[in-house]
Amino acid sequence: MKNRMGVRRALLASCVLAFSASAGAGEPVPSAAAGQGQAEAQWIASDALVALLDQTGAKAVPVRLSGLSERAATVRDAWLEAFSAPDSSLHLDGDLEVIESASGTIRLVMPGVSIRAPDASEAAPSPFVLDLGSLAAVLEPVAEERWAVVWELPESARLRDQDGDVVGVMTTDERSLRGLWAADLGTMLKADLRLQGLDLRLDPEAVQGYREGDWNGAGGDLPPDSELPGGLSAERLTVTLDLEEPEPGVVSGPLRLALDDVVVESLEGTPMARLAALHMGADYMGLDLPRLTALSELAADPESLMHQDPEIVLTDLLAAIGGVQTRVELSDLVVEGPNGTGQLRLRSAAVDTGLMPSEADLPLSDLRGSFQARGWRFHDEDSAIEVDSFGVDMRLDRVAPVTLLRLGMLSMLSDDVAEAELLGFSREILGGVGLGLSVSGVAGVMGAVPGVEAAPFGLERLEFGVGLSDLDSRTPGLSLSYRHQGLSGDATGMNPIPEELFPREVSVDLTASSLPTGTLADEALASGEMGAGPEAIFLAMLENATRLDINEIVIDLPIAGLRFTGHAHAEQGEDPEPGMLSGAAEMEIRGLDTVVEYALAFSGSEAARQQIVGIATILKLASEKRSTDDGEVLHFFRVEGDSQGRLVVNGNDLGALLMGGTP
Repeated sequence: MKNRMGVRRALLASCVLAFSASAGAGEPVPSAAAGQGQAEAQWIASDALVALLDQTGAKAVPVRLSGLSERAATVRDAWLEAFSAPDSSLHLDGDLEVIESASGTIRLVMPGVSIRAPDASEAAPSPFVLDLGSLAAVLEPVAEERWAVVWELPESARLRDQDGDVVGVMTTDERSLRGLWAADLGTMLKADLRLQGLDLRLDPEAVQGYREGDWNGAGGDLPPDSELPGGLSAERLTVTLDLEEPEPGVVSGPLRLALDDVVVESLEGTPMARLAALHMGADYMGLDLPRLTALSELAADPESLMHQDPEIVLTDLLAAIGGVQTRVELSDLVVEGPNGTGQLRLRSAAVDTGLMPSEADLPLSDLRGSFQARGWRFHDEDSAIEVDSFGVDMRLDRVAPVTLLRLGMLSMLSDDVAEAELLGFSREILGGVGLGLSVSGVAGVMGAVPGVEAAPFGLERLEFGVGLSDLDSRTPGLSLSYRHQGLSGDATGMNPIPEELFPREVSVDLTASSLPTGTLADEALASGEMGAGPEAIFLAMLENATRLDINEIVIDLPIAGLRFTGHAHAEQGEDPEPGMLSGAAEMEIRGLDTVVEYALAFSGSEAARQQIVGIATILKLASEKRSTDDGEVLHFFRVEGDSQGRLVVNGNDLGALLMGGTP
């Protein structure tokens, strides 16, 4: 027995000497293929050493016996720090094993890796944890502080609840993950994750347990197995990151995620939802990683943070973030109702956001956001609705976070902020804002209201938009638009407006420029009175050359119609001529006689009827009669006038008549 132990020890000693010699210092870094092959051979030798150590009763040490190099130790510390970061979703439940080859290639073995909520703690544990088990990664040096990384991923992973019980198992047919890690930046610059044949199966007993717990005391029947999720499968999941580093530490590039051919099944195995594709992406522009790291470390030290100038910190943060644009889109979503009672379909949908610097030299930002959906269809036992397209757009121009910070700090430090200061801040906070809404191709039948017969309804198109521009100047602008076409039917069956008076089309398009808000605000501060009178407003409009454009107003009823366009502008006169407000407009009325008849029928007094007849008579006398292709009579008006009493209607000067004189 002693001889056997002596032979084993001698063999072990010779293996140790051979392994140490092969891992000597000064050996040049080989090519990627050669280095990887040599590293694998040395790991096999290391495994043999561990096996011999186990046979002799010694403790296995999963590192090179000659110790880690300084570079390998730095890599180990960086990965341990990443796992232990408070905001990390990755958790390591075990000791990180590090094996270094003579070529400098490093193998990391990570036991007990799990993914959980970043803010999870003992007091507030993550509701679900994805237990990946043991992972391994091979790091090969490719440049100074740059490592090519290839991960070895497990075939399956367990989904656990906050009590640690397994509630599901996720498997993949094929899997790979590789990338480029920047040690000095502590992040991946490039990554390529590919999972094929992704499948998640939930434990029926666990799902039923949650069902009973959620519904306990709520009353009513428990949902059947056909309404409870039992699993999810996807043909493939890919995640790619491709960051370039045009200058040290500053990166730009895309991050993409794609999930294809997704099916959600019930506990019975029937499809509950299907999704052809889900794509998510972000484009980073000028992300300063070292500066962000420094700011993060500063935020983690409240005492040091208290001694910093908040404006400088915020300005640094905005500069470090640079610009980012994101997009989330899905296609061909189908959600089945329980037991085939209904269905929801969505052909496509997308959400876009953006945060971009407004100007290079100013800490201003432009924010953008939009939502677009197409091909929305829904039906159940009582209703059927379809919408061809729906969209919302939002923008904020030249947002000034530093100014907002100053205003907030001033409000906290003083209970009485001077109105002049508030006015100054208000002109710096925001440069412009816009909001838009659009809907097209709406049609359907709603469920019947008791006592009212449901009728089909529809809408060809609806658009709405409002915008404010140049808010950071003394003369901002305003735009307002609204339009609907093809409005028919009534979704509720309770519309009080007669069908012949319900507008099939309405269009409003207005713009105003050089609004005199700056002048009026200055005068209000000087006088101490916030409400300006008509004369003050008129003079301010003259001073700032305010202009209003009515690009279009259209109201189309089944029995009548109105079309109106025009403009008005203020202009200062040259001495001794006074300034004035002038304008011109065109108006077209269809079905004037019919409108008068309806107005007389609905009038409540003889005086009202006489007034209606008088107005109609004046309109007919002043108008120019025209005809449509269908033979309908149109009453046309072209009006020009100004604030000095000039009024011309269809070439006839009516100013003197209205002023009491002779035309």
